[in-house]
Amino acid sequence: MKQHGIDAYIVPTADAHQSEYVSEADKRRAYLSGFTGSAGTAVVLSDPFSDGLDESKYGPASVCGRVWTDGRYFLQASQQLNPKHFTLMKQGLPGTPTIEEWLLAVLKPGSRVAIDPTITSVNSYKAMRTQFKGKLELAFSEESMVDQVWGKDRPAYSTNPLIVLSESYTGESHTSKLDRARAKMLEKKAGILVVSALDAVAWLFNLRGADIPFNPVFLSYALVTADSAFLYVDGSKASDAVRSHLGSGVIVRSYTDIWTDLEVHMKNSALGADKKVWIDPAKCNAAIYAILGGTQPDTSKVGELVIEAENPIQIMKAVKNETELNGMRQAHIKDAAAVINFLSWLEDELLLKHNTELTECSVADRLESFRSEQPDFIGLSFETIAGAGPNGAIIHYKPEPETCRRVTANEMFLLDSGAQFKDGTTDITRTIHLGEPTAFMREAFTRVLQGHIQLALAIFPAGTVGPALDGFARRQLWSVGMDYAHGTGHGVGSFLNVHEGPMGISSTARSFSVLTTPLQGGMVLSNEPGYYQEGEFGIRIESLVIVQPIETKHRPFQDKQFFTFDTITLVPIQRKLIDLELLSEVELQWLNEYHRTCREKVAPLLQGKAKEWLMRETEPITRA
Repeated sequence: MKQHGIDAYIVPTADAHQSEYVSEADKRRAYLSGFTGSAGTAVVLSDPFSDGLDESKYGPASVCGRVWTDGRYFLQASQQLNPKHFTLMKQGLPGTPTIEEWLLAVLKPGSRVAIDPTITSVNSYKAMRTQFKGKLELAFSEESMVDQVWGKDRPAYSTNPLIVLSESYTGESHTSKLDRARAKMLEKKAGILVVSALDAVAWLFNLRGADIPFNPVFLSYALVTADSAFLYVDGSKASDAVRSHLGSGVIVRSYTDIWTDLEVHMKNSALGADKKVWIDPAKCNAAIYAILGGTQPDTSKVGELVIEAENPIQIMKAVKNETELNGMRQAHIKDAAAVINFLSWLEDELLLKHNTELTECSVADRLESFRSEQPDFIGLSFETIAGAGPNGAIIHYKPEPETCRRVTANEMFLLDSGAQFKDGTTDITRTIHLGEPTAFMREAFTRVLQGHIQLALAIFPAGTVGPALDGFARRQLWSVGMDYAHGTGHGVGSFLNVHEGPMGISSTARSFSVLTTPLQGGMVLSNEPGYYQEGEFGIRIESLVIVQPIETKHRPFQDKQFFTFDTITLVPIQRKLIDLELLSEVELQWLNEYHRTCREKVAPLLQGKAKEWLMRETEPITRA
């Protein structure tokens, strides 16, 4: 930094495509800071800042590094960060400054703040440029400073081949998807659509890959024009079968050719006088924006050349067709069989065999083995969160072999896991206690369950955004002073990313799209309220739901279509943790009906003790 005259360097958790989860080669913030959570941004100063600022707000001046992360990772970050080098900044809490506010406070006017433009989104770049204007200089680093330090130890990018996903799984050809994208381009008079998000590229071309753990995507860009489409990918990954699938309408180019091709398009004015380049500023990086003229002192022409709006493929991908929805339902039946086999096995090991050697790591491996027995299993959809006792209170806990806790019958056990099948993606959390839970544990569990049920029962008109429904899941917790520091629901892809935009359900939406995207029929989201008692236990109940139309008793207001949720996760909710005195009759009716559905759909896939376990756990609950 000193060599290049840089006073502060910002290192986000991102790759060139603004992916939530990144490849090992792109985990720069984790390498730099030691904090391995999936969300966070590190900032490093070249020198300590001046004393005199409130250390409770800005941290100690002698520590040159800061890491901002949200409530999901406060505990994890506090455990992993070395306080000699990094101070945790609890993002979103009152009194915690934003990165921009902090830099403006601790740096002298005119100081240089550097970013890597290839991993910084257009939105982030523009926000910083606006806030720093006339106060701090915002510079692009030509090469990642972290990569220069990392050197030869930095992992290589994957060379895994692409796979073709047939229409029996996708329900639509890639040529049809391209036509739909072009129709949206025509509406906006866009000559080129830049597709940066990896899941959008994979969905558009009906291809999948394995470049990022747990996400079946591949490093790539795409450009779509009125009569052509270009796929930018490592050519060694595209077999003859892949090229044959794409056909003559899709030109395969090298991954790095995106830069020169865009420059040629801009210089040759190939778009025509009334056509523009469409980029999604949340997914497009600042390096591409620079090619379009977005970093020049006079940016007045950018508006004439560039459309900055959400990529239309995002919502196309989020609204699943019937083939995709049927695949998701089938995937969840298979997944339920695997999870029930596991829960039956775990109960047997702990209560009958009195196995004292089980750990969070070993049970996670056992669950994966049960899943691997199911047809069309590809792998996990994220790293299994197996939290025993106090580790369950760490929202995105990652058990490590050296430190993982033993799993016993005497503690609460939270298990958040999921799988990738060719016909769908799953994500489920169940919390159990095989011993004697306390009254407080049962109350907390029941209030979380009430929120889960109330959201599952929600009925809402067209045009409703996810955050408007968030209170359904929190009301019973709020009534007694409880809450949780994470969103209530995220979108889920169809054999794609387990976290998918643009929709979501949250009280503090982290993206503009969540606040502005109405829920539509065919969307798949999670329903996952929770409660976490730090140092003691964690509770989360998560199932996936499909947004589907519903007929209302009366004529709908202003003739709007109304929607509700269809729960497709099919694993029973542990009955012994429920305080029946808190459940309403409607909630109890929902639970019994849900358990009846679990029994009906999953029992045919089970046998022996697992089937007996399912039948026992789905017996109708009656009040004494």
